[in-house]
Amino acid sequence: MRDGLLAPLVRHASASLPIRENAGPDVTRDLGTFLGRLAPPADAPGAGWMRRTSEGPDDMPAHVKSALLPTCLQVPVPGGALRLGTWQVIFLVEHRDRPRGRRVAADFAPRRPSVRPAVAPLPPPIRKDRPHAKLLSWPRRAR
Repeated sequence: MRDGLLAPLVRHASASLPIRENAGPDVTRDLGTFLGRLAPPADAPGAGWMRRTSEGPDDMPAHVKSALLPTCLQVPVPGGALRLGTWQVIFLVEHRDRPRGRRVAADFAPRRPSVRPAVAPLPPPIRKDRPHAKLLSWPRRAR
């Protein structure tokens, strides 16, 4: 089972699992600064619109951030290695202010050799004398 699809899922509502660049610490800092400006703590000036503060001022902003970033991924695994870009890595991002124990569940679906990727057929060429006729007939419906 060296070829397949890996599907990791972070099992928490205030954390996320994005694929992003890992070329240096500035990327992490800049992303954290951006997300902090986008969803500041509930006790920050201008953040009085947040109603849910019972678990602390960092709780609702953490939920907003995890709603914007992925919590589940699908990554191809050919030949036993993740097919990621040169600088890409999978990050577990904690959106709360304090570190917490987080769990990631992962499923691996092995690729069956007999299964080929589905490829949609190309539409028929458009005739110059009747450009709309072919577009209206595609895709053809079974009768």
